[in-house]
Amino acid sequence: MHPNSTIDTVTVVLVTFQSEQVIGSSVSLVDQDPAVKRIIVVDNASRDGSIQAAREASPRVEVMANTENLGFGRGMNVGLEQADTEFSLVLNPDARFPAGGISQLVRVAHGYPQAAIVGPWWRNSAGRLTSVRSGPIWEQQEIPYLPDCHRSINFLPGAAMLLRNEVFHKIGRYFDPNLFMFGEDDELCQQALDAGHELIVTTSVEVDHESGTSSGCNPRIERLRNRHFAWSRLYVEEKYRGRDSALRLADNWKRQGWGKCLFYSLTGNRTRLDKQRAHLRGVSDYLAGEQPPVDLKYYDVPQHLAPAQPQRQVA
Repeated sequence: MHPNSTIDTVTVVLVTFQSEQVIGSSVSLVDQDPAVKRIIVVDNASRDGSIQAAREASPRVEVMANTENLGFGRGMNVGLEQADTEFSLVLNPDARFPAGGISQLVRVAHGYPQAAIVGPWWRNSAGRLTSVRSGPIWEQQEIPYLPDCHRSINFLPGAAMLLRNEVFHKIGRYFDPNLFMFGEDDELCQQALDAGHELIVTTSVEVDHESGTSSGCNPRIERLRNRHFAWSRLYVEEKYRGRDSALRLADNWKRQGWGKCLFYSLTGNRTRLDKQRAHLRGVSDYLAGEQPPVDLKYYDVPQHLAPAQPQRQVA
């Protein structure tokens, strides 16, 4: 294949869970890009019409239906392991590429042969260009938008990532299977950097992202998301910065979290209280050496009404 070719060089992988409202339009857009050879939709046991909507959007869609919810990273691994192309595009169902955007990412990637991952710039749900985090989650550094610019940075968001498959075959894996939800992109970027590769962000491709709409608005899913966010953040902190650093972060979250719970309880803000209690439960899971449950049946009861779990004290 010619080194600058953008024809049939990409396998697009999308993971769905209750994504019926957004998956069809996402598939239709990527289906039109000449760089796309395959479109794989990995469904995490959705109970809505996600699979049907994906198949109706393009006859090229290959559906891999899991019998249980594997989460984002493990679900992505199922599809990525089937890729037989030079690149794979990790894509959220609620991210929207412009016409020819995937082909342009491939052209950028060919200009940076040491890049393990190339990512686009982002527009929020209001259509405004955003800043982009440029480093790992514990640094919280951001860089501003500059037109027609490619930059080497230390983090790319997982909502849209063009992966050079050869790199991850040499590393031996894609996403860390211990992460069910959140932190997978941080961990993937860090392992690529540790293996001596670059991460490139380009403003030549701008992607619209309606964050949080992939699974709709469901109180149980929100509880699951907040509980897993806390656990995953602490897991990644320990993996790359050590156990002591993770324990300090957990202790800080506990102290702040109980104060917020008291405030939300006194002000009657049940939604925020529910979210904060779910976050604290994720901290408790981490300190107890357990992973949060993944079955939605465990999230039926609002977190502010559910019985509290014992919490291990941080030394």
